[in-house]
Amino acid sequence: MLSDNDEKKLDVYEGFPNLYRKEYFNCFIGGSEEKILYYKMNYKGVGKPSDKYYNAIRQGYKDNNLDVDFLTEALDYSLKNFREPVFYSKRWED
Repeated sequence: MLSDNDEKKLDVYEGFPNLYRKEYFNCFIGGSEEKILYYKMNYKGVGKPSDKYYNAIRQGYKDNNLDVDFLTEALDYSLKNFREPVFYSKRWED
């Protein structure tokens, strides 16, 4: 469960609402339905993330026992479907 304080910190870190917007989906976890928050970039382009950013997200997947295959598929998609405009946050430059 994400605390209100942690969500506020994430909002600042992710550049909400200018760079990213918040979206939600429902997922069954441990027999109950949970509302899951994620941040979606406001830019419409598709591009490969920096290695630093990708590796940080990959580590988060591992730390939370998530299937890294989904992340790998997203990376493959970004490589095969490049389109402008692509935004790269300076905080994730290699």
